[in-house]
Amino acid sequence: MRYGVASGALQVEGAAGRGVSVWDAFAAAPGRIADGTAPDPTVGVGHDAGDLDLLADLGVDAYRFSVSWPRVRPAGSGPVDTAALDGYDALTDGLLARGIRPWVALYRWDLPLELMLDGGWLLRDTAERFGEYAAIVADRLADRVDAWVTIDDPYTHMALGHAVGVDAPGLTLLDGAFAVTHHQLLGHARALAALRRPVPPRWAW
Repeated sequence: MRYGVASGALQVEGAAGRGVSVWDAFAAAPGRIADGTAPDPTVGVGHDAGDLDLLADLGVDAYRFSVSWPRVRPAGSGPVDTAALDGYDALTDGLLARGIRPWVALYRWDLPLELMLDGGWLLRDTAERFGEYAAIVADRLADRVDAWVTIDDPYTHMALGHAVGVDAPGLTLLDGAFAVTHHQLLGHARALAALRRPVPPRWAW
């Protein structure tokens, strides 16, 4: 049995070096965040040796973190930020050096805003862009990571983010949101193919 902890990129990372995500736009709307708190603009990936030592001291042997799509590929497509990948590289190595197994979530609802402005998960093209992004991350991490989550809680993202609008991107499409589920499933398939290409993972959710 494994004992693990988890985080999402938007919970533990700052805004430095990252493109704008749908969560940034959503949280900036009046009344969304009571005190107006925003990610620290001076902090990047946001894990240091002390953080990882705390995980080791807790005795956990697995840590699920998410990679930020708008950090790796700020516009959702186009240029890749290799410095961002270096940060996730270092995090992966730091976990393994402490005997902690890295579990990597490729997507925890932080769609690059530029893709959302083009239609986001309502468009099939977003699944293709997600597959490209997954391949970029896999090329850097799949030699050391064998536990992956492609899209975290896809139903919740569809329902709360696109049908009733209480999470990002804040749409209220009701049954018009079902296209999101279809395109997320396509995105999962594209990501799984990318993950299996360099080093086949033992499983992917």
